[in-house]
Amino acid sequence: MFNILFKDDYFCSNKSITCSFYIDINGHVFPDSQWSDFALIVLNWWILSVLENCRKENADFVLFFMDGPFYVDCRKRGENVIMSCVADKTCKAIVCECTLRFDELVRELINASSAIIDSAEKNKYGKIKELKDLKKSLQLLILASA
Repeated sequence: MFNILFKDDYFCSNKSITCSFYIDINGHVFPDSQWSDFALIVLNWWILSVLENCRKENADFVLFFMDGPFYVDCRKRGENVIMSCVADKTCKAIVCECTLRFDELVRELINASSAIIDSAEKNKYGKIKELKDLKKSLQLLILASA
């Protein structure tokens, strides 16, 4: 199982928001359950990467975290995507892996992005460009998945 998780522990500075943000693959959290990152920006990047590769039969792409040497290496093969969580400090160390249907990845991105948008809006930080960008990308992903 693949889940994108965040905590409602936002820190807002200079019109940017950070919060605890990580993924869970079959009970293994990555980078870790205390990881703090620019979740709105990162989710936007991930959606754009998925959109770029959604119509391809085979594709290799990367889902980057903004901070640190962590990323998810993705290999789309037909309807499936193989996801490897990589800690690239001095060497590429695969921390965990999973294989799931590409549409499951899309669905999780839609669910996580919708939840974080709702949560961030409830905090009323004002106009945040990253929030607007994520909303726009989310709508494109929803249209592409229909």
